[in-house]
Amino acid sequence: CTAVFNAASFRFSEPQEITDFRRLADREERQSARQPAADAADVDKLLHDLYDMEERLKTAQADNDALREQVKRHEENIAALTSPGMWDAAPAVDEPAPGPEAVEEGEPVVTVAAAVRRAAEENDHLTFLQSAFSSAEDSPFRHPERALQALQAINEV
Repeated sequence: CTAVFNAASFRFSEPQEITDFRRLADREERQSARQPAADAADVDKLLHDLYDMEERLKTAQADNDALREQVKRHEENIAALTSPGMWDAAPAVDEPAPGPEAVEEGEPVVTVAAAVRRAAEENDHLTFLQSAFSSAEDSPFRHPERALQALQAINEV
């Protein structure tokens, strides 16, 4: 079979369209081999973009990790508050626990830092260190009015 193929192969000639296509492909391959030197600036820009995106990805992953931890704490709090028998062992209290109405009137508390500043101004029995103010500035706590209520309750005790 191969002898017949070898004998007939000298008669085969490629169609002109295929020959032209091969030449075009060879020419484009040679041009693309020369092109990288001209595109060095593009490569630098792409690398810069890549590094920038990696930094943004790291930041987003850190934010996601922090949010996962927060969700985990919330789930643990919910599980503790909804567990059977949680409220059965609670001591009887004559007075209801102070609610949102326990916060004295004034300008609304928007941040934990504002709650700490307000508690420092209004409460006589509490002493705040400078570190309390700086940590309050960085606090991720989402309910500053509760922080103020807690500080007011500590002042009463």
